[in-house]
Amino acid sequence: MIALALGAASSLAFAPLYIIPAFVLAFGGLVWLIDRAPSVRAAALWGWLFGLGHFSAGLYWVGNSFLAQSEIPAWSGPIATAALAAGLAVFAGLAVAAAKALWREGPERVLVLALCWALGEWLRGHILTGFPWNPAASIWGFSVAMMQPAALIGNWALGLLTLAAAASPVALLSPRGLDRRSWHLPVAAAVLFAGLAVFGFVRVPAAPADVHEDFILRLVQANIPQKEKWRRDKLAEHMARYFDLTGPLPEDGARRYTIWPETAVPLWLEEDRRLRREIGALAGADAALITGAPRAERTADGVGYWNSLYVLDSAGGIAARYDKAHLVPFGEYLPARGLLSWLGLKKVTQGTSNFSAGPGLTRISAAGLPPFSPLICFEVIFPGQVVPPGPRPDWLLNLTNDAWFGDSSGPRQHLIMSRFRAVEEGLPLVRVAGTGISAVVDAHGRIRASLPLNSEGVIDAQLPLPLPPTLYSRFGDLAFWALVLVLAAGLIIRKPASIPAFRRGHGA
Repeated sequence: MIALALGAASSLAFAPLYIIPAFVLAFGGLVWLIDRAPSVRAAALWGWLFGLGHFSAGLYWVGNSFLAQSEIPAWSGPIATAALAAGLAVFAGLAVAAAKALWREGPERVLVLALCWALGEWLRGHILTGFPWNPAASIWGFSVAMMQPAALIGNWALGLLTLAAAASPVALLSPRGLDRRSWHLPVAAAVLFAGLAVFGFVRVPAAPADVHEDFILRLVQANIPQKEKWRRDKLAEHMARYFDLTGPLPEDGARRYTIWPETAVPLWLEEDRRLRREIGALAGADAALITGAPRAERTADGVGYWNSLYVLDSAGGIAARYDKAHLVPFGEYLPARGLLSWLGLKKVTQGTSNFSAGPGLTRISAAGLPPFSPLICFEVIFPGQVVPPGPRPDWLLNLTNDAWFGDSSGPRQHLIMSRFRAVEEGLPLVRVAGTGISAVVDAHGRIRASLPLNSEGVIDAQLPLPLPPTLYSRFGDLAFWALVLVLAAGLIIRKPASIPAFRRGHGA
């Protein structure tokens, strides 16, 4: 019960609450639990329970998606959320079990836990397509200055340092009582993060970012509830809302690029030339309108479906298209469909067909726009996986539909992770969400303009300019792996690991 409660408390440090002392208490308490675990097996169970509390409380909003439609009973929401949390908690259980296997007395045990947990986070972000939601570094989302180290070392390395610092106060306590000789670890953590804070404050200029002055962006947030989004009797009304919000072209003749969110057009655009012309006319000459829409195409295996982004020119022509490559399991496709369908499971979104994955990240340069990297929905949460190989884009564009999750912490956490991508890559980010939070973010992660959650409106803004390539954009996760190797080597050199004996009843 203590493990479960500590895990739930740790989630309070993420958006929108940012109760950082809860994170310190949780991971300090986890060290205390591992100290008292009688075996690796017990530590694995307690770690899994910690993870169950951590993910159940941190991802409670997933259950809201079951309230957003009538096809799936609402009571299945808490069950699905608990099942997701139980699966993700496996990474926590493995991390704590590995820490217990390498445990030793003294302050070094804090670093052992930080190292194992950070590796578990990295695995969670990559295995089975990955789900790196709320990594440890995200607790700094309340402070632009504290986000800046991600431009140097990336999200995973910042998370590793954050975990070590959070657990460092417990280094003063040992199973035998107060250990005054271990003061150096919490002091070193305080000095390190004071230095990172200074770096962040120095890196972020006081003045607003420079912008492209030869055009404006109009971000349209129509705030259409998910329950109504796909109703056939509401389609005309919804399209009219987007047309009205987009409005007439600027009277001063300024070039305007309009951006609608993910699946804003719930129709087959490629098959409806008349609709494309009507939408394209909103852009005006020498400009474009960008929107999300589903796509269908006949293939050798039948009909394929894609979640797509379209760039439409003023004549309604398709200037560019991107098909979402990183799909949401159970949202856009059902893994092991044959087996799970037989068991009565289906994906959360409408329809029974799976979406197909696109070929991968791309760089779009069309209709006079500076080249951008398109990202649909949760594709933006993956560190180091938002920019395609080759020439660097000038900005990131994230179209999303967070209407599934209502007025919860989910959309707010999504925004924070999007801002981290801007900092890591040194690129401005434009986020257009169906019900919010839509925002223009500069390359330092600062929000230059935004619309609140569950509101209708538009943002007219100029696109911030990119920064020179950051260290992270050049070298990726090299800093994380270097830090892992340095810590591991230091732990080995300082003192051999006290590996528990694998006696009967005490083994893993």
